[in-house]
Amino acid sequence: MSSRLCLEVAIRATLRSRDNLSRSAEAIPPDKRLWSPSEYMPHCVGIVAHCATSNMFFASAYTGSPLPYLTKAEKEEAIAACDTLEKAINFLNASVTAICDNLASITDDRLEENIIMPWGERMPLALGLLAPANHMDYHDGQLNTYQLFLGDLDPH
Repeated sequence: MSSRLCLEVAIRATLRSRDNLSRSAEAIPPDKRLWSPSEYMPHCVGIVAHCATSNMFFASAYTGSPLPYLTKAEKEEAIAACDTLEKAINFLNASVTAICDNLASITDDRLEENIIMPWGERMPLALGLLAPANHMDYHDGQLNTYQLFLGDLDPH
């Protein structure tokens, strides 16, 4: 598989995962979007905002640009600023745009270069290409579980 095709797959997977996450979040009833099944679990809006902040880290990792949040408190402030699903989805869309723009700018010779992921792990850039999509897919599953808790058995 060519490097350009790998990057295109990563972009398409990121967009698809964003769309799935947004659709699942919008399927949660408006009066339950700030509900959580446990004090230890984030609510729907918080999950979407969390994905957006993580995406901003991924976008930075791809280019080696400065991290968007230097402390856990800064990241939590960005998540808390999204007090509605509309704000969280707008933030998610902006973060996915940053990822896709940065993916599109990667040159073939950089794919074997090591990058530092948001959690501190060093890995070849090529290995980290699908990390945003995988992360959003994980949280899409979490939102689908919330829907089941709320009695919604329809796939979204």
